Order: sequence, then C-alpha cells, then structure tokens
Amino acid sequence: MSVLHLLTLISYFMRPKISAYWLRSKQFVRAHKIWSAVITVCVLGGGWFIYGKVQASTTPTQYVLSNVQTGTIIQTVSGSGQVTPSNQITINPQASGQITQVYVKDGQQVRAGQAIASIDSTSEYNSVQSAKASLQSAQLSLQKLQEPPTQLQLTQAQDAITKAQQSLQTDQTNLDNAYGTAYSDIVSTFLDLPTIQSQLQDVDTGTEAAHGAQWNIDFYQGVLENWDSTDAISYRTTAYTDFMTAQSAYNSTYPDFQKTNAQSATSSIVSLLKETYSSVQEEQTALNSANSFIQFYINQVNNHQQNPVSEANTSLTTLSSDITKINSHLSALQNDKNQIISYQQAIVNDQNSITEDQQSLQQLQKGADQLDIQSSQLSIQQQENALAQAEQQLANYTITAPISGTIANLALAIGDTVGSGTNAATLITNEQIAELSLNEVDAAKVQVGQNATLTFDAIPNLSLSGTVIDVSPLGTVSQGVVSYEVKIGFTTQDARVRAGMTVNANIQSAVHSNVLEVPASAIHTTNGQSYVLAFNPALPANTSSPVTSSQTPQPIPVTIGISDNTNTEIDSGLTAGQQIVSRTIGGSTATAASAATTRGIGGGGGGMFIGGSTRAIGG
Repeated sequence: MSVLHLLTLISYFMRPKISAYWLRSKQFVRAHKIWSAVITVCVLGGGWFIYGKVQASTTPTQYVLSNVQTGTIIQTVSGSGQVTPSNQITINPQASGQITQVYVKDGQQVRAGQAIASIDSTSEYNSVQSAKASLQSAQLSLQKLQEPPTQLQLTQAQDAITKAQQSLQTDQTNLDNAYGTAYSDIVSTFLDLPTIQSQLQDVDTGTEAAHGAQWNIDFYQGVLENWDSTDAISYRTTAYTDFMTAQSAYNSTYPDFQKTNAQSATSSIVSLLKETYSSVQEEQTALNSANSFIQFYINQVNNHQQNPVSEANTSLTTLSSDITKINSHLSALQNDKNQIISYQQAIVNDQNSITEDQQSLQQLQKGADQLDIQSSQLSIQQQENALAQAEQQLANYTITAPISGTIANLALAIGDTVGSGTNAATLITNEQIAELSLNEVDAAKVQVGQNATLTFDAIPNLSLSGTVIDVSPLGTVSQGVVSYEVKIGFTTQDARVRAGMTVNANIQSAVHSNVLEVPASAIHTTNGQSYVLAFNPALPANTSSPVTSSQTPQPIPVTIGISDNTNTEIDSGLTAGQQIVSRTIGGSTATAASAATTRGIGGGGGGMFIGGSTRAIGG
C-alpha cells in the first residue's frame, strides 16, 4: 500500500469535521513524497519498537543456576610490546633492609635465578614460621574433626545421658515428696488456724474488758479518746479491718482444704498451698494489728498513771503465742513453695540435659558435620595462601639475577641499607627480552619475579614462558596517561623470535589455589557491597537450568577476592556446593533488584540497576 492510499483510507474513516485536514495532508504527500515516506517509516518503526519492549517486559525471567566450587584463580595483566636485544639490565631489590651477605663480584657470570645478595629477613622468616604453625594447627583441627569417636568418648557420652536420667528420677522423687510435705504443712496449719482465728475474734470483738457492755476494741478506743482520739480511731479501724480480712480469707480457704486430700492432683495441692499461704499472711497481719492496738492502749494508760484492765494483758499473752505459731506455719508454707518451684525447674533442666546429651551422642556417632569439615578445609586453604604469601615475601629478601649474564657495577656491601629504588648491580647479557608499556592500574599489580606467557603475532601457535625482570619505578606521561615500562625475560628460547617482533604478554599478577569460586557474572555490586543471588530454599538439585520460578532469588552479601574475568574468588559469605544464580536471561530482574534494595544491600536500601540487573563483575 502506498503512502497516498494509506492516508486516503485514514481520511475515509475519520469524522467529517477533520476530513479537510486529511485532504490537505494528501496534497502535502503528493508534493513531498520522500519526506512523507520517512515520517511514516519512523512512526511505524517506533510503534514496532515500543510493542517489542512491551512484549519483552512480559517475558518471564530465566535463571541460570550453578554451584559454588573450589578451584584455582589466576589473575593476569595483559600488554603488548616488542622483542629487544638487551645488553644490560639494572638489578633492583624487591625489599628494603640491611645487606647481610654478598655472593658475587664484578665480572662474575651468573645464571637466571642465582642469588646475588641477601637482605636481613629476620621478621619475614618469623612470619613464615608463624604461617607454617597456623597451617599445621588448621590441618590438625581437620584431622581431629574427621577422626571417628573413641570408645571412651562414646562411653562418656552415654554416661552423661545416664546421669541426667538419674538426676531426673531423683528430682521427680524430691518433687513428689515436696508435694506430700506441703500437704502435711497445710494440714498442720489448719489444725491451729481455726483456734487462732477464734482467739483473735475473742480479743477483738469479745466483751470481757467492758464486762459485756461493748466490744473490747471499742472499749480500748473509748479510753484512748480521752487523750488521743485520732490514734485511737486509727488503731481500732486497722485492727477491725484486718480481722475481717483474715476472717474472709479463712472462710474462703477452709472449704477448699476440706475438699483436698493427700491423693489429690498435684495441681490442686499447689493451688491450695498458695491459697493457704495467702490466708496465713492475712492472719499474721490481723494478729499484729490487734497486738499493736492493745499494746498502745496499755502504754497510754500507764503513761497517765492509771491501771489497764487485766483482760488487756491476757489478750497480749494469747496474741504472742498465736503470732509465734502463725509465723512458724508461714515459714513452713513458704519453704514448701520454694521447694516445689526448685524441683520443677530442676526437672525441666534434667529433661533439657537428656535431650542435649542424646543429640551429642547421635552427632558423635554420626561423625563431624559436613559444614564444619568444609569450614575447616577452607581454613586450611586460607592458611596455605597465607604461607605462600609469606614465603614469597621472604624470597624477596634474596636479590637474584633475573636472567643469565655478567655482573657489572656491583654496588652492594655487607651492612648497606637498600630499598626498592636502589641500583644493586648491572647485568650485562645478550639474551632477548620483551619490553612493554602498562598503564598505571595494571603496572601496580606487576612485580619482579612474576611468571608470564608470551605469544608473537609473526609466529602463530608459539607460546614461550617468561619472568618479569624489571618494572620501571618512574612513569611516563603521554597525553595525560601515565604508563610504566615492564621488561620480561625469556625463560625458554626459540630461534624464530627476532628483535623488533611484536610480543603479547599475559603476566600472572596473582595466583590463588584451593579457593571458593563462582562465575564472575554471578557477582553484583550495589553501593560498594558485593552480593550474589540465591533461592531460599534452594531449588531441587535435579532442576534443569535455565529455570523460571515463582520464588524471588534473595541477595547474599559476599566478600570477593581476585578475578580472572571468568570466575571470581569468594573470601566469605558462601560455602562449597551452595547453589547460586550465575546469570539471568530475558525478562527483567526487577524482582531481584527489589529483593536487594529491600534487604538493604550496599547500605541505604538503594542501588542502581542498569538494563534490568545490577552491574556484574567480569561479565
């Protein structure tokens, strides 16, 4: 369909009010056919692009799964340069310190790797010995962890269970006896409590003091009001209120006591014990209030040179005896409460001990936990890396010839202090070397003695090994870019290599063996915090990859080490064999991004996700 036909069709279906507009458009199209075609293509193409985006956004995300593995990661620095015939190389120390030995002299022939001098390495030697001891300790820990349990250990574990069971039986017997003792003390209390309550009633509401005219407490109040009406009323009110409270508690508890016997449920005995204890407390308070009131009456009467009624002294004698009895019962009941609580807690502790001891025996019989073994193995790997690093540092304290040649301009003597910038000697040689220039970032990773692989554009399929023999301490600035000259000596020779040829070098700047590694594409970074995504719980082991899932993978913070652009070292956060998401396909990782920001990965709950995912290191 031509553009003109398309506009005509649109005009036909539009409302009459705008038909004139489309007719003018037709005239424009006839006069500007090329521009009209361009506009139409842009409109249709834009619509198709938007449609494609909408369709893509509805495509479910697929996840490629992988497991954390143990391996070796070799980090390399690459560069290109030329082969040059070198007639002299400056030898620089790789460490600082005092010269302790000089092994060569001017004019002496040396081979590659031969020692020229030694720098005091006491501290580094001690570091190596410490690293060896730490490695040996980690190895012994793993060995001990993997050893089967001895018969003594099994016997001790079984004995612990037996002792806990015996303790449980003893504490259960003690608890049963405590219930019996509590009931006996309750019975003893109620043998005295009715009499005590009756005597208290006679002391307070008897009429002996007034010869039947009024209650005793009213008589005492009336006498005291002659001198102190306020205290008289207060003492009388307190004594009577406490008496009524005690009487009410007794009337409430006594029926429960009658319904309970030694064979009742322990819960009923405990409930009665608490109730009886509360009633006895009320009785104690009432007895003390009555005793204080009568004692106050006697003191006031004596102070005013009068004689108290004889009934007052008789009441004090009765109250004193009852207070002694009630205090004894209260103490016994309190002790019963404490004993029951103590034995109940002891039984709970015994049951917990039995469970824990049984689990310990089962674990002992089962052997070491796999995660503990993996953790111990990882510790060994870390100690091995630490030892290798310490040994490398120690090796730097021996100044060696990077390639074969003749020593000249030897500037070393025992006692001299040298550093990385010191010119120790000049090595005259006719061997070829590779000279290349590295930017400041790559040059910072390169050190003398690192291995390199060399390839040549002019000689396909030729690969030679080499060693870094010199890294220039001074950089060269060109158009604002700083670069450093690096020289690599040939470890192996080939007659086809000629001066001036282009050489490509891959320098091994770091080698970490037996470390946890994941695909570099699995690593994401938000606000400086690295993390990987994983399903929790993990998907079944036989799940084919890639997969779609209704679950949202969750972020796991990790600490990363070096990377070879294919795999990345994991220093912490994961374990060997753990399932992770190595990368996503199609759809959108908005769910993963949401999970990461919700969990606050990288701080602040934020983070930038570009193109549907966070930035992946090395991929």
